[in-house]
Amino acid sequence: MATKLGRRQDGQYGWPQNFTYDVMKQHVESSLKNLDLSQLFLEQLHCIPTEQLRTGKVFDNLRKLQSEKLIKFWGASVETK
Repeated sequence: MATKLGRRQDGQYGWPQNFTYDVMKQHVESSLKNLDLSQLFLEQLHCIPTEQLRTGKVFDNLRKLQSEKLIKFWGASVETK
């Protein structure tokens, strides 16, 4: 199963808060619960701002989620202007 995190329609959190480790983990755990899974096959960052990508911290967060066996693979979908 693949999911995205980052942009939320419910207005919960915002940028750049959506890309802290704690919030990313909350989003992943919420998806796992909703899908009744123990691990997501693919977690994608949804429309992550370029400045968040450039810091690189978000990739450390994804690797940590991976090491915790919450996600297997990760990627990003980005918008360009």
